[in-house]
Amino acid sequence: MRIERAVVVLPVLAGDAGLLDDCLEQLVAAADEASAAGVPTALVPVLAPGSGAARLLASWEPLVALLDGVELRPVRLGAAPGARDADAVLAAGAVAAAAREARPSAVVVLVTAPHVAVGSRWITEHVHHHAGGAQATTGPVRGASGAHPARLNLALRADLLRRCGSAALHGAGDRPVVHALTPSVGLLTAGQPASS
Repeated sequence: MRIERAVVVLPVLAGDAGLLDDCLEQLVAAADEASAAGVPTALVPVLAPGSGAARLLASWEPLVALLDGVELRPVRLGAAPGARDADAVLAAGAVAAAAREARPSAVVVLVTAPHVAVGSRWITEHVHHHAGGAQATTGPVRGASGAHPARLNLALRADLLRRCGSAALHGAGDRPVVHALTPSVGLLTAGQPASS
């Protein structure tokens, strides 16, 4: 199956400001790598009310605009019920991103969080599994003690999100999730250099 596009959804809450710059540095590098591999990528930070991230995102726009096949598309949530909860913000952003796509079976929607460190091949590794027929993929989170939410390193085809809605983020609906050793991600801490 040919994957034509990737969309990365990143919920941004009020407490995420200290990690967002490092997270964006890594996501932009991963999006640039995916674009160079033939998969244009949109980065969609979903801003909860009071996140205070608009200015930081505006500072990234000129840099991202220089990259072929990469776009930064922030979404601001209103004061809807649950708009300050990470799961609700993620669900709203992911479902809306999937709804925008004209060919959802050829689009992979990836989700993560600002405190997660992704590698430059994070998007391309997920896309590789989806090109092989997977509808949902997840991988390990290094440094997480015990079980971690799949939404920290999860990719779903947009058509699955359209069919199942936010339930797809919690078990991929009626489809099995492909658990792979790659892509692996880690956890960020405030003040940690993004390149580590």
